[in-house]
Formats: sequence, structure tokens, C-alpha cells
Amino acid sequence: MFRPRLTALVLLVALLPGLAKPVCTVSSGAQTTALIELYTSEGCSSCPPADAMLSQLPTDSGSAVPIALHVPYWDYIGWKDSFSQQQFADRQHWLVGKNNSQSVYTPHIFVAGSQLEDWSDDSLQSAILTINEQPARAHLSLSSHSAAPHTLTLDARVRAPGQGNIALFLALTEDGLSTAVRAGENAGHRLHHEHVVRQWLGPIGIRGSTLSVQKDITLQAGWKTQQLDVVGFVQDMDTGEVLQAVGEKVCLDK
Repeated sequence: MFRPRLTALVLLVALLPGLAKPVCTVSSGAQTTALIELYTSEGCSSCPPADAMLSQLPTDSGSAVPIALHVPYWDYIGWKDSFSQQQFADRQHWLVGKNNSQSVYTPHIFVAGSQLEDWSDDSLQSAILTINEQPARAHLSLSSHSAAPHTLTLDARVRAPGQGNIALFLALTEDGLSTAVRAGENAGHRLHHEHVVRQWLGPIGIRGSTLSVQKDITLQAGWKTQQLDVVGFVQDMDTGEVLQAVGEKVCLDK
């Protein structure tokens, strides 16, 4: 099984005794990790199986980084998806265009920026393996730490020589979410979600071949901080191809 040379370190950085701050860092390896984007909605009756499939993807091997982006265009049916954001629907439309397709639907899966129409387990695993076999064309290092109350600070470094029009994206995701749906196509069902994107940053343009950037995220009261992950990926904005991706648990003060 593909295992990129990921380094996940928990460091204690202490300038003064008793003031140690945990810092988590993850770095990409020599091969390409597959970013799995699921476009989904609580108002879509065919989405729960795709949500379950995404939750079962192994993330500890570093072969794939899954994210679930909830879209709002099914809200009119009768149930408002509280996890949805219009910018996710906008991104889905953009990816559809980059794939020379005309169809926007849910559930909709993209692997490293390429549309996957058949998302059965075998097809998805085959697509992930194909991406993993590609030598990395970008290197990404991502760190998280809590420098202030209710704030998560992300530090990202990108090295991608000769790649053209590329950009960095950062996301904060949450696991272990569930909703008792009371209307719409899934009325009467309790839906369970993993890897739900809560915060989205990007595109952050990369001029030249390197980028070093720091971003602060305000942690919302309803988020379960122990269930948060941070994701970063580098994307070719001309083709939509994702060149590299990383994901890791965030580091927060206890």
C-alpha cells in the first residue's frame, strides 16, 4: 500500500517554563496524496451512502485526504442544510467546467480535481491508487497551533517549482456530526457526517515557486475542537488538477 513520507510531529515549543504551546506539523511526501472532494447535501436522499463511504476512507496511511463540502441548492425542497455554504456550490460549478462537463449534482465526487462518476469502492480506490503513483510536483508543509484563546493559527509552506498558475487552499473540517432531519427528502432520518468543511481559505495565489503564509481561524462556539482536522492542498487553477494534499489533526491548548 502506498505510504507517502509524511511527518506528523507534536512539538512542545516553550520559550519560558510553563508556557509550552503544542504545535502539530504535517509534510507531504515524494508521491502525490489524493484529495477526495464530496459535494453533498442533507436535502439529497441519495447522499447518505456517499457520506458513509467518505467516512470509511482510511486517512492514517496518507494516501487520501477526504473533505465533504455541503451545498445549499437543495434547500428549497424543504430542509436547510446548516453545514452548507454557497462558496462550495460555486467551487463545484468551477470544477465541473474544468472537467468539461455540464452536470452539477449530488453526491458528486472529485479525486485530485478530476470528476469520478462511478464512486463505488473499487472505482474510488483505483482512482486513489492512480494518483498515489504519481511523483509529487509540489511540496506542502502545514502546521497548526493555538496562539490565542478561541483562535487556531495555520502556517503553510509550499514549494512548487515550474508549475505555473497555482494556488494554495486551506480548510478546517469537523468529524462526528449528526443531524435529525425533519423535512425534505431525508425527513425522519438521522444523518451522520465526517470531514465536513467548516472553514475555507483560498485560493491563495503562489507567485514564483514558493509560498509561506500564516492564517488565523476563529473557532466557533458550536465546533467540537477535539474533532477538528486541518487540510491543505495545492491546485493548478488552469486545469483544476490538485498537485498535492495533506491533512492532520489540529493542535489546541487543553
